[in-house]
Amino acid sequence: MAIELGVDIGGTFTDVVASDGHDGMWSAKVPTTPANLIDCFLDGIDAVLSEAASAGHADLAIDRIVHGTTIATNLVVQRAGAPVALLTTRGFRDTIHIMQGRGYIAGLPEDQITNIHLLKKPAPLVSKQMTGEIDERIDCTGAVIVKLNEGRAREVIRRLSSAGASSFAICLLWSFVNETHERRLREIVEEECPGAYISISCEIAPRKGEYARTVATVINSYVGPTVRDYFTRLEQEAASKYRSSVSVLQSTGGSVSTEEAGLNPVRLLGSGPVAGTMASAALADNVIAIDMGGTTFDVSLIVEGSPLRTNTSVIHQYEYSVPTIEIQSIGSGGGSIVWVDELGTSLRVGPRSAGAEPGPACYGRGGTQPTITDCNVVTGFLDPLHFLGGRMKLEPELARVALERKVASRLNMSVVEAARGAIRIVDSQMADLVRQVTIGRGYDPREFTVCAYGGAGPLHAPAFARELGVSRVVVPRGSLAAVWSAYGAATADLSVVVERSLIRDLPMPAGELETELHALEEQATVRLVAFGAAASSVTLQRFADLKYGMQAHVLEVPLESDLDAGAMGRVLLSFDKIYEQIFGIGTAYREAGVQLTAVRVQAVAPGTTTGNISRPPARGDTGPEPSHNPMREVCWDAARGFEETPVIPGRGLVAEQQVGGPAIVELGVTTIPVHPGQSLEVTSSGDLHIHV
Repeated sequence: MAIELGVDIGGTFTDVVASDGHDGMWSAKVPTTPANLIDCFLDGIDAVLSEAASAGHADLAIDRIVHGTTIATNLVVQRAGAPVALLTTRGFRDTIHIMQGRGYIAGLPEDQITNIHLLKKPAPLVSKQMTGEIDERIDCTGAVIVKLNEGRAREVIRRLSSAGASSFAICLLWSFVNETHERRLREIVEEECPGAYISISCEIAPRKGEYARTVATVINSYVGPTVRDYFTRLEQEAASKYRSSVSVLQSTGGSVSTEEAGLNPVRLLGSGPVAGTMASAALADNVIAIDMGGTTFDVSLIVEGSPLRTNTSVIHQYEYSVPTIEIQSIGSGGGSIVWVDELGTSLRVGPRSAGAEPGPACYGRGGTQPTITDCNVVTGFLDPLHFLGGRMKLEPELARVALERKVASRLNMSVVEAARGAIRIVDSQMADLVRQVTIGRGYDPREFTVCAYGGAGPLHAPAFARELGVSRVVVPRGSLAAVWSAYGAATADLSVVVERSLIRDLPMPAGELETELHALEEQATVRLVAFGAAASSVTLQRFADLKYGMQAHVLEVPLESDLDAGAMGRVLLSFDKIYEQIFGIGTAYREAGVQLTAVRVQAVAPGTTTGNISRPPARGDTGPEPSHNPMREVCWDAARGFEETPVIPGRGLVAEQQVGGPAIVELGVTTIPVHPGQSLEVTSSGDLHIHV
């Protein structure tokens, strides 16, 4: 029997899902091994194959493995990339150091932005000493003003190589209009430094915006060597052990070959969380997809069935130009550390995390810092004897000791008060991020359904959804929610995004734009076919980046498949509507003129060969059906103290059953609290709906 595998390596746990495309679905969750990610990758696959074998399916053949990974993100955040050199046009050495006006605050949470005296630029990805200025100049029309000085370029490259550079990022002025100098400079680097990793901006981010384009190219070369080596070893292990190839999930929501991922690793930033977003798109038209794992809390928005996209993202305060599914993250996960500020007066949560090693104090692996997981153990939301379906035992006393020493004693609180306070803070932090993603984009969160997944997502969503005024939380397919991103990876389509800068004033002749888009469509289709897709199965989506004259805000607008004069007029109307959706009614100002800045095409083809697995089978607890519902002391509110609360194992749930709060529903690898005044309903498809 052939199966598809999805592997999602998170900061704390690695999730794996296997599906035969019909009724067979197995999942596993193993600790992440930060020192060697290949170990947890293989451990997870072995664990899920063992689950399938124990269910009587030992004859499984792996058809493909799709990998969602944080390796590129971790390299940037941990500053563990390769020694990289930047080659740029003379006079533009400081572009990446000057940044932009918002470089001090880009990507920071509100509480940090308001502490002006603490704001500073991030440490540079490439030093000024490792930046080489090249004698050349191309203007905005693509005309060569100064020819490339190849002799001088060779001298600069040799100097940087001698200084230790093993990776090169090439970003010249206006190269997205005329690529010749960048491509020739790459050839020179290959001649002077054989084996060096090289990125050129006309391939990585061929769009207007010097700073964001430079950052994207530098990041690509910064993480490239490590990512390429990682995937090379991963392919070898998968081929040797499982006789299967590996595909990699990109931040655009589709998978590509490991070779393609190694060439464009900047497109892997946010790879893991994107998988859960894509899987959530099938649940409802308007969805707030939230993924709470051990390290981060990730939020994305699905509007009318399509995930919202962005063309400029932020990592570690660096803005970079790469099209991605828009996902906002904060350091609020189960492993987020609970601490007291330096004045000893305020309780804080995150963004630092205990990670997988040593993990929360209750793991008993040497961790001494209290975390949100410790708080959930102390307050009774988590059963220490049945964590991860009973495969891991927690130590409640270690959690209490950590909270007492690090928090409660400093704030003159009881351990339970400190734990409940920390839970309220993390719930508020998550609610604030959801407001930014929804209200900040012109959407009312009350008109959306929250899809909660990840190990801790269902545990916290009912509380912060109530704060947001959301009426319904969906936990998809019961216990499968804990590995939802891995499921999304297993079912991911093949996908390629190609784009080019195209600066024109609108309206423009439809035929001219059609010609440009058709060329991109051919390029995208050829690349997908090279990945193994059938040309007949490829579907194409078109997009344009538009802005008003003299404005900085560039927005993406979908384009119709066939453009004529009428379609071009509808593009302008769509742009006005999207602009006012975000910035308010009346803000659109057509009189300023509308400018096209870039066009892109996304090509998609089915990645699965085992069949249609757009919806997985329902999954509950794997344990035996209980003969009665046990009770547990749970602290729902510090003022009320502990209350006897029914605990309902997921294995005992049946379709159309309703559970009134307060209650705790345990699904093996995740837990759902049904707060007082709320109710839980089991749908016929196996989803769990919490009516807030």
